[in-house]
Amino acid sequence: MDNMNLKKVMTEEFIGKNAEIVSGSHCGHKGTIMDETMHTFMFFNGEKFLRIPKEMNTFNINGNIVDGNRIDFRPEDRIKKVR
Repeated sequence: MDNMNLKKVMTEEFIGKNAEIVSGSHCGHKGTIMDETMHTFMFFNGEKFLRIPKEMNTFNINGNIVDGNRIDFRPEDRIKKVR
């Protein structure tokens, strides 16, 4: 992903977007992001809620690959960190 697309994705709101974990300890889980905290996403997979750590996982969020280690901040701080 080029630098401009990375900045755009990292500054977007993730809540409500579809996501899948493509690598890491929770690989294969997918669902809708229902909540985001400093270190986790709350997924709903249609049956249950899953709290997934950002760290050590890579996510496919609406077709964009996002390294969880790069977004391991409070959602409101992520915009400042990407600059």
